[in-house]
Parts: sequence; structure tokens; C-alpha cells
Amino acid sequence: MKDIELLLKEKKEELEKLEIPIELETRLNKALNSQKPPRKKQGLIGVALIMLLLFSYNFDAIAYYGKQFMGYDEVIHGALKNLNEMGQGQVINKSHIFSNGIEVTLEGIMVDDNQLIAFYSIKDERGNIDDVRSLNIKGIFNYHMSSGSGIINESETEIKWVGTFEPPKFFERNLKFQFAINNNNTWEQGEIEFKLDRSKAMGTTIKQSIKEKLELGDNTINFATITASPTVTVIEGSIDTKLDLYRNSLKNTHPDFKIDFDLYANNEQIEKEGMGLSSSLRGYTFEGRFEALPQEIDSLAIKVVGITSSKPVDKVINLDNQASLKFSLLDREVLIKKIYSENDATYLTIVTEDDVLLEQVSLIIDEKEVPLERTISSPEGLIKNTDGSITFERTLMFMDKGDNLKLKIGKIRSFEEANKTIEIPLD
Repeated sequence: MKDIELLLKEKKEELEKLEIPIELETRLNKALNSQKPPRKKQGLIGVALIMLLLFSYNFDAIAYYGKQFMGYDEVIHGALKNLNEMGQGQVINKSHIFSNGIEVTLEGIMVDDNQLIAFYSIKDERGNIDDVRSLNIKGIFNYHMSSGSGIINESETEIKWVGTFEPPKFFERNLKFQFAINNNNTWEQGEIEFKLDRSKAMGTTIKQSIKEKLELGDNTINFATITASPTVTVIEGSIDTKLDLYRNSLKNTHPDFKIDFDLYANNEQIEKEGMGLSSSLRGYTFEGRFEALPQEIDSLAIKVVGITSSKPVDKVINLDNQASLKFSLLDREVLIKKIYSENDATYLTIVTEDDVLLEQVSLIIDEKEVPLERTISSPEGLIKNTDGSITFERTLMFMDKGDNLKLKIGKIRSFEEANKTIEIPLD
């Protein structure tokens, strides 16, 4: 009782120190003078006021304890941050301590149909918090970490990590969070066992077929599916270049692609988290990851920006006795503007369209192949021409010089614009 009385006394002192705005005080006095309050309810009103003050005073503490995983506010954002503040996820709170004292704690996980997100920390009083490697989750199958981000405390003795893993198969229950450290040139393994609580999993909000194709240059881009879950939205598809892929595999060379597209919901752009592309003899598959979708959706669309591809050309250009030279690579024009030698090095100033890059470049000098040392940006940089086109000027440096010069180019990387919108039906 004395504790309660002391608390109420402190609250009274805090209230007395509050400065009430003049206009509010005037309005309150006027309202109070106009009516006589019923006396029987005075005690109840006083108690209600005290309870309201106590609740207000402790509201921040209530919100604080509502969070599922503490200390991750600077690592997570968007939907993931909202879910954490709502108390979503499964608490684990299990640790493993290595023989050298490094402690790994799995604080908890969030799981939906797109991914498993692990909230974990690494502690070491000596500051060796970067020594933990080889993270994966082991069940009947292995689930590898695809991305992660962390934040280090000021003393550099603890790091809080948020790691993204492949989602476990629907039949998985008993899992192990596995990791390792290199301790005095010897790998030491560690693991934390936990049981997956499917009642805490969040499932899927939208799983929709897209089945749209886009012809872009020599490629056919197939948008297959969109899967939206509470933590992330994933768009999957493929790029058809099977004939080229088979032909190039015989030469042990493969084209390289980067597709760029945006996702819009209710005509608002959804934040992009990342893009990925993989290849096999069956072809190329891509994946775009975006923030979670809003709860209410009226429209959903993909806006395809274009595709950047790197293709083999295997071209050798004879530069003997030529101050400048112009040639084409896969219908893209390349201008060698200037060739000169200086301080035992040879320099080539070249101009291309702004989206064109030359790859696997070397200079054959007197029958000796010299690799590209570095690329130097020209003062002109990007140049806007009178016809509206933009060109990019730079200088290639090779550490040797001689009389007979040949420029060898293995690949050319360029961007092909699409600017096409694909409407996704909402079933």
C-alpha cells in the first residue's frame, strides 16, 4: 500500500509541474463553471483519472514489450519492422558458446511461404564477432542463407543479424541452425536445435499465375508467378535462350543477363529488395523480391524497364597505323578516338553509347597479350549529342607499349529498353 501511495504522490508532483496552455485552461474553466459535477461520482472519476495517468505513463513500456525481437530496429524496415512491432514470429532464445568464448544466440524466427527470417546475435568480449561463418538451417533438407544485414554495438562486442533463408518444406518440424568458426586454423562447428511452430507461420496473402511473355531482342522473357506473403513479395520467371545457351556451352561461354522491372500496387511503386538470376542447361530463371504488398489492393502491375545482357563477340581489331577507328559489335558502334603511348604504357580513348561496356578486353602488343590495367574516366564523361543520344567516353590503359597493336574484345554488355506494363489479374 505504501508503494502505491508513494507512486501516486510522485504522479501528483509530476502533474503539478505540467504547464497547461492558456487557451485550454480557459476552455476548461468555462466548461466547469457551467455545470455542477455529481458528487457521488467524484471518487470514481478520481480513480479513473489516476488509472488513465498510470496507463499513459506506461504506454511506451507496453509498446516496448509488444515487440517480439528487441534491438533490431536499425536492421529491419517496412513490413518486417511492422510485423516485429506487432509481436509476430516464433521466439527461440537458445545459445551456443564456442570453446573460445564466442556466443551465438538464435533469438527467434519469422516464417512464411517465401522465406524464413532468423534473428540472431553474436557476442564476444574480445570483439571477434566477424569470425562466425557457414550459416544454414538443417532439417530433412538444407536451407541456405540468401542475404543478411547486421548492426554492431559501440563497443564492437555484439552484432545483431537478420538473415534470410529459403522457406522450409511444409513437412519440416525439427530444425538446426548451423554455423562454424575458424579457431586457430581449425574449423569448429556449432548448432542450435529448435522445433518449428507452424502455428506461428504466416503463410501467403497472394499466389497468382502471371503467364505473360515479352519479346526483347533475341530473348523471350516469361513472367510466371507472383507470391506475396507478409514479409516479402516474390516474382519469378525465365528467359528463353536455350539454343544460344546450348551453342555457347560447347564453347564454355555463357551470356549474362540482368533484367530490370518494377512492381506497382494501387499505382504506387513497391520498394525493390533485390534481383537474382540463375542458369542451367534448361535455361535462365530470374527472381525479383519486393516489399510486402498493402492489405487492400485494387490494382497490381509489373513495369518492365529492360534487360542488360552480356554476349560473347570474340573480336580482334587491328590498330596498326590508325590514329582513330570506328567499328561495330552486334550493331553497337565503337569509336577508338585516340591511341597514344606514355611512360611505358599504351592508352586507347574510346567512345560508345552510354549503356555499352566492353568486357574481357586486352591489347596484343607485338604478339604479346597485355591485360587491361584500368579504365580512366574522361573529363567529358557522358556526352549529350545534338541528335539527343548520349555517349560515354573513357580511356583504357595497358602496361606496355610497342609498334604492332591489336585490340581483343571478348564480350559486349548493353541495355535494351522495354517500357512495357503487365497487368496482373486479381482473382
